[in-house]
Amino acid sequence: MPNGTFRSVLLLYYEGGGLDEFWYTNIPATRNILVYYNSLLAGVVNPYPIIYTGGINLFWWRPVTSINTLAFETPQYIELTPLLATSTKPNITVTVSNLLASAQELGSTALSWTPS
Repeated sequence: MPNGTFRSVLLLYYEGGGLDEFWYTNIPATRNILVYYNSLLAGVVNPYPIIYTGGINLFWWRPVTSINTLAFETPQYIELTPLLATSTKPNITVTVSNLLASAQELGSTALSWTPS
């Protein structure tokens, strides 16, 4: 962090991949994206899925969406300003909850998320 920093905001883009692309169908079906600033919890983001319904014909499919699902390019904002008082040399860590439990249930480690 540069000296004189008075505000810090993390812009978080995320996407489930591998066997966790449709994470809402896995067991457990909940995911939370946890952001840590020097081992202190800075924010929790709840991802929302897009579920398509329809038939064989692609044009019959209609999205049944939840909050923020069609905002693909909209990042989640996580305010880090209060944590600037703890350290100006941050180690920011992003983790996704329930990945280990889901990997054990599926018997595969091909679960991935892409935060950027």
